[in-house]
Amino acid sequence: MVTITASSDAKAPRIRFTAYRESYLTARKVWQVSSGSVVMALRLIPAKLSATIDDVRVALQGNGAPVPIKVSSGGVFVVPLNDDIAAQDGTFLVNKGRGELTANIVLQPSVARDAWNVTRVGQVLQDARRAVRAITPWYKRPFASDVQSLAFCAAERGSALQLMDGEQLIATLPMNESAVNDINQPVFCKIFDGEDKYPGHYRVVMPEQATVLLL
Repeated sequence: MVTITASSDAKAPRIRFTAYRESYLTARKVWQVSSGSVVMALRLIPAKLSATIDDVRVALQGNGAPVPIKVSSGGVFVVPLNDDIAAQDGTFLVNKGRGELTANIVLQPSVARDAWNVTRVGQVLQDARRAVRAITPWYKRPFASDVQSLAFCAAERGSALQLMDGEQLIATLPMNESAVNDINQPVFCKIFDGEDKYPGHYRVVMPEQATVLLL
């Protein structure tokens, strides 16, 4: 077994992980039915005890040079919508051995951080539920888990959201409800179920380190 340092060019993604087209078609359907408010991501998961994802790198290969894809900590990346590479039967490449990784689909909100208000929270929840139905075959729907809520989350307890009416602070909402994020890490959240009674135009202002999750 040869160990290659992370700084070596040999760690560039060169091993075929999976065909791109199926992911592309599913991601495109998510984008279309949600009007762009939800995107599809893939969460890479070690399939072998020896596999790690802390240094994983991903690229999309068509007929041209591989296109690097940004992978977040924990091995999650948004599936790009590249019509040309899909038509070329493109491939996802990784810098891991064959069979070392598997992947799960994750849906993520794609709303800009400063564009959230109470109405948008409800709209994104509806869009996400519509997307789940659109990508789930009818025979799997009785067993598929639906999106229950949208949450603003932080890694540590003690953060809070602000509800603003223009520049006026209306309420401070503690982020203290326990949940897990897209890579199964514990987080603390303010959770909305879409039935919230706040006026729709109230802006939702989140802390700098907060993330938005579909639960």
